[in-house]
Amino acid sequence: MALTPAELITAFVMGLVSSGIPIFVTGYVLAVISKPYYGATPENDWGDLVQPYLPDWAVPRTDGEAMRLFYEGLPAGGSIPWGVWLGPLAWWVSFILALYITCFCLVVILRRQWMENERLVFPADPAVRRRRHAAAVPTFSIWFFYLLTLAEGAAVSWAGLTVMQPDAYVWDWHTLSWQAYGAFTAMVVWSLWMARRHLRLVWRKALGHDVVDDATEMVSYRTALILLAAALGYEFVFLWRLGMDVHVAAIYLFGTWVIFLGITRLVVQAGLHYLTSPMQAQALAVAVMGTGFAPQNAVALALTYGCFGDVESIFMPSAAHAAKLNELCGQRRGLAVAMAIAVVTSFAATIWLILHLCYEYGAGNFTSWFFQPGAGARGIAFDMAARQIRDPWPSTGSTGGPCTRRPDGGDHVDGAAHGAVGVYRLGPEDHHSSDRRGGPLPAAAAVLHRTHRRLLPRRGHLLRRGRDLVLRQGTRHPALVRRSPERHSDPAS
Repeated sequence: MALTPAELITAFVMGLVSSGIPIFVTGYVLAVISKPYYGATPENDWGDLVQPYLPDWAVPRTDGEAMRLFYEGLPAGGSIPWGVWLGPLAWWVSFILALYITCFCLVVILRRQWMENERLVFPADPAVRRRRHAAAVPTFSIWFFYLLTLAEGAAVSWAGLTVMQPDAYVWDWHTLSWQAYGAFTAMVVWSLWMARRHLRLVWRKALGHDVVDDATEMVSYRTALILLAAALGYEFVFLWRLGMDVHVAAIYLFGTWVIFLGITRLVVQAGLHYLTSPMQAQALAVAVMGTGFAPQNAVALALTYGCFGDVESIFMPSAAHAAKLNELCGQRRGLAVAMAIAVVTSFAATIWLILHLCYEYGAGNFTSWFFQPGAGARGIAFDMAARQIRDPWPSTGSTGGPCTRRPDGGDHVDGAAHGAVGVYRLGPEDHHSSDRRGGPLPAAAAVLHRTHRRLLPRRGHLLRRGRDLVLRQGTRHPALVRRSPERHSDPAS
């Protein structure tokens, strides 16, 4: 017996909403929460800077050899230590499901605005696919401005312009990424402003006024608003318990939902198959607050890299296309149940499968970037947190004033008094290239020099002192550089 159109749509939607879970959600979560203890070394200093701020309920326990066997493989006859994983994974999956519920509720609330009022394209719609010219204009504008951005990036690099310190949570050119995120935010805010009349009707319908019909939605507007409030509240409490201060959690969630809404709108309007944001929500929290906040904030932001690292594999665009296809499906609200079954089943199956593979062959033996022993997802997350704790900013130390305090409580040397124009603390992520004499030359060196070259047109030069990169002028002075915690003996040594 052949499948009916409604059954085909249901099967397609179930696959669509669960397609990003196996690798870009489950893989990231397992990679991040498994590494803060196993991956700690004297060089990265996670033991002193990261581990004291890890919540016990959010990462697997350190007793036994569960994490070592995860990366190196079980001996013959060994069994998977499920007990160390069940608690942390249950909490992280609950948080991700809260994100998915928020995505679903926002799609339900905005569906009529996007499909009937603004008539966005939704390229997954078979009717749209038969009219390929429908997406020609937005697709051309995206390519045009992409080429324009390449030209602008070349000009910015040539001029040496920068607006922030190097940040692992920001993609590509930092200056242009922040410009793009500003445009991203403006697009989302403007789209919500255009939807203000519709949102007012949704609110009144949820209060019981018969002002709009929501019988064709996957859930009623009242249910969507109740679930939205509950999910957002859970996300906020989860981040607070993870270690974020209240204001840091609020900024992080704001950045997250700007990115989710922005990506979803671009996908349903232009039909791009691969799309990511200019930066991650962690970067917004760091930029607004600086890294002078309590250290547990930096560690909590690093832990969220597991569920907000690969931003292009998000649930919301798939849910939006499911809402569009629901117009062709007679099941209406039954499709929401099918989506929930698909998501929960995908999480259960992929967690079971990945853990079995890792314990059988050793995650460290995979070629996957997630589980690389010396880098990967954990390297970006926890190396960045350690660097933020070790050398917090904003401080005038990076632009020629008094340097910040060391983690041990001592004071760094005031480099400004000895001709320092810029001082940059090197991290593991900075060592991407070498200079002509074979020494490490991070990309930050060029940024630091170009930023200050107008101040030092001829006399400025870069020096490498331990883990500090220093831009200096005038004669040498041995007490110039700041020392990293393990090197703060005699400043003149």
